[in-house]
Amino acid sequence: MFSALSKIVNGIKVQMKAILRRQQSDNLGVQTKQFRIFKYCMLIVIAGFGCKRWLLPQLLPAMANKEKQQERKQQLHEVKLWWSRPNRSSNDHATHRGRFRDITIREYENRLRIHSQPEKIFGYFASIKTLNSAGKWEVYMTPIDFLRSMMPGIRQPDGLGLNQYRKMSREEAQKLSFQCVPADSIFYKIRPDGLLTFTDYLYLHMLVPMPDHYFEIGFHIFDPNGDNNLDLKGMNYLMQGVTGNSRFKASNSINHYFFGPHLNEKLSLEKFMTFKRKLSQDILLIEFNMLHRLDGGRTEFKNKKVISELAFSTLLLSYSSIPRYDKMTTLERIKKKYKNSKRGVTLEEFMSFFKFVSNIPTIDIALTYHFLAGADISRSTLKHISDIVVGVSLSPNMIDIIFTVFDTDNNGILGRTEFLQAMRHRMARKRRLNPWELVKSVVKCAQSTFFV
Repeated sequence: MFSALSKIVNGIKVQMKAILRRQQSDNLGVQTKQFRIFKYCMLIVIAGFGCKRWLLPQLLPAMANKEKQQERKQQLHEVKLWWSRPNRSSNDHATHRGRFRDITIREYENRLRIHSQPEKIFGYFASIKTLNSAGKWEVYMTPIDFLRSMMPGIRQPDGLGLNQYRKMSREEAQKLSFQCVPADSIFYKIRPDGLLTFTDYLYLHMLVPMPDHYFEIGFHIFDPNGDNNLDLKGMNYLMQGVTGNSRFKASNSINHYFFGPHLNEKLSLEKFMTFKRKLSQDILLIEFNMLHRLDGGRTEFKNKKVISELAFSTLLLSYSSIPRYDKMTTLERIKKKYKNSKRGVTLEEFMSFFKFVSNIPTIDIALTYHFLAGADISRSTLKHISDIVVGVSLSPNMIDIIFTVFDTDNNGILGRTEFLQAMRHRMARKRRLNPWELVKSVVKCAQSTFFV
């Protein structure tokens, strides 16, 4: 009898445990469902906050500019109608085809400067192929090629390009002369003929955009004796630390210039900084001379050491990230304003402006302080920053050009963000693309690769 009762009790316990387990699993399922509902609600709240905080501020200006977009479409439609008119001449077709080809090549070369590896950039913009000291054929860059590889919008001459060079003997290469390069240029001190090998190009290309104080600090760090002198090994460590690249370690003409023919001499900080400043000065001078030659359409500037306001403005806009249509509108405004100007931009103004821009961190801080204080950045404000804060005086003509380029609303207030962004790109010698421009570049590359 007792055994029967114990079996009944054990059976009841088993049933109760089963019931409790089912209830716990049901409760766990309810809790899981509640957690999922809570998670989805939080995602909706976060998405709504993100739309309000980031998406709407971008959509509202686009909606406000709807009329402006309609005007742009109307202008493009008028251009299409003009090209489709029945009484146009054959010269119009040739001019249109030539301009379209020129724009396409410029865009390709600009993308090449931004995205390609140094080997491809060197192979595209180098123009000389001659025998080296070992009797083997080698590709070289001229100083003009070096500038062209860094200047957006300056086309490589027809007949030259990727793996297309002017082949000549070593004697012919040594007799080359470059009109835009001064006789005392640092390029002739690196090599008597002024030509650059790939390792020379790589070294200078990494050296140009780096601030001076990086190397001043680096000399103190890698100098074991505290006398501001480095040997070749210490200099390689310094360049690798500053640039994050070690591919320049191969023996090149610059190392021989710094450390002697046997690479056993010491390089002082003073000699290195003199070299770097002379290099920057020569690059600006060659750049000015190239713009002066390209600006040959204005007869009043041919016999003067000046470039036109339009040429200088085009140089500034080439480092800007504004859309192409806005650039064209800005250039039309500049062309209209300075159509009858005979003053231009002198070499001294050109040099002073880029010396001013080399202090971009100080300029950024000064403009930011004015912005946070609620003060507009007028012509007098920019003049005060250049004269007092930076210590580089800008002429009234130069300040007027800056405002003409970056004051898109024509209200006398400088567009701080776009000005600083363009100048940072200039100092880095590379215009950084925003994500949407990067996507468009990838699409263009895919189309030209797979759908040709």
